[in-house]
Amino acid sequence: MNNTQIFASLGPASENPQVIKSMVKAGADGFCIPRLQQYKNQDLNQIEVIHELEKVFRRELPILLNLTGPHIHIENFSEYHVELRQFDQFILDTNCNTNSGNTSTVGINYKDLPRDLQPGDTLFLNYGVVELLVDHIDGSQIICRVIKEGRVGGHHVIHKKGGGFAVNALTNFNKNEIDLLSGFVFDYVVIPYVKDKEDVLSFKKLIRKVGSKAKLLARIERAEAIENIEEILGVTEGIVIDRDGLGAELGWGKVPALCLKLIKQAHEKNRMIVLSDGVLDSMVENSKPTHAELFDVALAVENKVDAVLITGPTAVGRFPVNTVSTVKKVIDKN
Repeated sequence: MNNTQIFASLGPASENPQVIKSMVKAGADGFCIPRLQQYKNQDLNQIEVIHELEKVFRRELPILLNLTGPHIHIENFSEYHVELRQFDQFILDTNCNTNSGNTSTVGINYKDLPRDLQPGDTLFLNYGVVELLVDHIDGSQIICRVIKEGRVGGHHVIHKKGGGFAVNALTNFNKNEIDLLSGFVFDYVVIPYVKDKEDVLSFKKLIRKVGSKAKLLARIERAEAIENIEEILGVTEGIVIDRDGLGAELGWGKVPALCLKLIKQAHEKNRMIVLSDGVLDSMVENSKPTHAELFDVALAVENKVDAVLITGPTAVGRFPVNTVSTVKKVIDKN
């Protein structure tokens, strides 16, 4: 029998206590609180529900807090979304009004982005749905050419191929989140946007200062983190492998081999490994997963991953309980 566990992200689809209980019955071993901010009272209620369920089922249900990363993104469009066409010019403008984006221009939340880029850089919107080539930079404007066309909407994430954004991992928003930790007990805290051990230590100092004894997991989503993985493993209890972020920065074709290498390196250091992003994602809308998704979970089990983290399907999907049950069946059969 294997030991791969199932962590389920909570959200609108699973905020009801009965749904949380049903997910435990279906095989959930723990839960992830996506963020701790203005929803403090709601999060507190969910945590209380989980602790009550520990008594009911007479077993521990670890709770993982996923701290919010810098989230470099485009701003909103005047319409819900726009279609960008191949070879069209598209401008990212730090001075563009927050809600006035269109098919030619959109605002961005990271005001120093023009300084981090140069002509010839490749940018991805929404984890590679749209690909842009930086043509030139003019003050607040990053003038791009659309290389891969597609649909984008407000607040879609921006990644740079190869990484290299200068934004700090620890933000003022994170500091406010960490201040709230004093009123909660979490088993794990996921540190976002880590590039090296110094990022981890800056978070760790503040987390310990508020009295939290949670185990610290580094979210590996940046190209720089791959280069510094040994030192990151040296100052954490484990890692969360963010395949979406790694795919956008390093290329999707490299992700499977990268994951296997990260798993091996973490095993060698006896560190916890959580596989995130893409776990049965089609079940956000569909009651049945794809064969590739089932094989993905089976491979995680085969490679002795400590836990798989279901995100979209249990947080905002139509079939949160069924998703957990499906993952559980795959784990038990391998």
